[in-house]
Amino acid sequence: MASLSLVELRKRNNLDIFLNKWKNNEMFTFIDKQQRRLPPYHEPTAEILRMAVAGNAKAARLIQRDKALKTILPLSSIQKTGEFGSRGGAGGGAGVANEKFLVDMLLAHMATTPATIAFMSGRKEFVVNNVLGVQSAGTDTAGAKKSDVNLLVKNGHIPLSLKQEDAGGWESSDKLFREAGTTLIDALIKSNEVVVQQRHATGAGDVFLNRVVAMESTVSEQEATVFGSDIQQLHGAVIVQTFRNNDVKYNFSKNRIEVTVADIYQTLNDIPATKKPIWVIRNQGGRKSLPKYPGLRTEMKIAKYAMTTEAREGRLPPLVIKLQDRKNYGLAGDIVRS
Repeated sequence: MASLSLVELRKRNNLDIFLNKWKNNEMFTFIDKQQRRLPPYHEPTAEILRMAVAGNAKAARLIQRDKALKTILPLSSIQKTGEFGSRGGAGGGAGVANEKFLVDMLLAHMATTPATIAFMSGRKEFVVNNVLGVQSAGTDTAGAKKSDVNLLVKNGHIPLSLKQEDAGGWESSDKLFREAGTTLIDALIKSNEVVVQQRHATGAGDVFLNRVVAMESTVSEQEATVFGSDIQQLHGAVIVQTFRNNDVKYNFSKNRIEVTVADIYQTLNDIPATKKPIWVIRNQGGRKSLPKYPGLRTEMKIAKYAMTTEAREGRLPPLVIKLQDRKNYGLAGDIVRS
């Protein structure tokens, strides 16, 4: 198992997540697979760690070699788990950590209730009044719910869907895009626009697609992907931010908790063109999104993925199916959850 390194702590908000867990005396997974707590939080050591992560060579040597510091902070013995690993996106471990981090920070700033919480992105604000509590909700996806965090109010809750700033995907679509994706690949093979070959000469196992296939999505498909059944219906929002400690502050003059974020989506018009949802079929060994074509994965990714994915040696650039051309491949109407 890989240990947690300074390189990993430089990514996204991993350092803030790490320090927050340490301050709160939470369990860490060690490379011996045991769950243990670190020694009590030690601010001087934490400051050396911050300097090391920022690139200070002397601090990095101290963290890695000084016996006293290694006793307080045995960084090389801590396992790099999912919360410090995968990029934000469709259900990644880092996304779960981002969710927990926001919940912890909001609760830490709620000295009294009810509270007012304001999410701010430039001149854009999303304000929720009379908040009584905050709870994680990312595991409750029944009925196509998209909420990751619920702000509890008197008669229910206001749902928030969280997306990290570097998130490249909206959701996995193994089941949703299975039938349509199979129809699309069948049609593309027939029209000689893609080539699907066996990965191995034996003819058994995964197949290999010679180019990424993307397909523009309809308004209904985008709304279902971004907002699900709950975000717009319950007057919530999609919040885009990789949260760090200084993102959440209490504004005493306005008597409210303020959260600085990268963006706020309440309608499709709020979403930049490069981040609009787009269907994607790509290679991923072992994946069975399309049973007829094992080794291919289906996802709803951001449009930028299809615009910027570079062709590797021997592969063609991505093929993007325009919305008006979908009928040419046997796909008419919206792709909706059954």
